[in-house]
Amino acid sequence: MVARTGETRNPAIIASLSFPGHSVMLESRTYHIAGRVQGVGFRWFTHDAASREGLVGVVRNEPDGGVEVIVEGDRLALDRFEGAIRRGPTGARVDAVEREIGPASGYYADFSIRG
Repeated sequence: MVARTGETRNPAIIASLSFPGHSVMLESRTYHIAGRVQGVGFRWFTHDAASREGLVGVVRNEPDGGVEVIVEGDRLALDRFEGAIRRGPTGARVDAVEREIGPASGYYADFSIRG
């Protein structure tokens, strides 16, 4: 993941957490979503979907009319989240979703909406 101007990344990489009888694989996903995704509540929808799944990260509008989502958490929760954002809220139209996968950075403490 590349930091945007004004952002810093925690150099520590969190690959997994282990609990007795359970291992959680954490990863990061960056999505670039194209379609009618601005002005239709897509960022709020994304925030709600991430919060339901216990994920952290950020969603923001892009100058080209798309939306960028950087999200981190448990792989299974990320899969459910991805299904939601591929559908989008009522009134949105998702034409294309690009996805990049990497290790979780540990940078985010919650999920936020920006510009």
